[in-house]
Amino acid sequence: MAVIQKPMNPNPVLAKLGLAQTDRAVLIHADDIGMCQASLAAMPGLMDLGLVSCASVMVTCPWFSAAARFAIDNPGVDLGVHLTLTCEWQTYRWAPISTVSMDSGLIDGVVLCIVPSPRFRTGQTRRPSG
Repeated sequence: MAVIQKPMNPNPVLAKLGLAQTDRAVLIHADDIGMCQASLAAMPGLMDLGLVSCASVMVTCPWFSAAARFAIDNPGVDLGVHLTLTCEWQTYRWAPISTVSMDSGLIDGVVLCIVPSPRFRTGQTRRPSG
């Protein structure tokens, strides 16, 4: 049986970048800006050299204020918001900005974002009652 291949739809992003439909592009995204001071110190140089195309800011992290200041001072930089509900680190953690209620299922006994457990990954985020 012959496989009929449909032509791909034109990619509008390539045109916006000034590239032809046959060109390929790689965009390097810097994730978790604001998690540590070093991520912010590196951003201007990485972007100036073209090594990073865009980044996302973690609002719950300790260096968010500095990341917000970087965004204000550099309006041409492509920055997005990284939705952060949990913390994958055991010893470097942060508190949520939405709630400090234990009933949310998003925090632990010291009011820090939970480290995801199997219960969380299966969608059972509410703490058992009783």
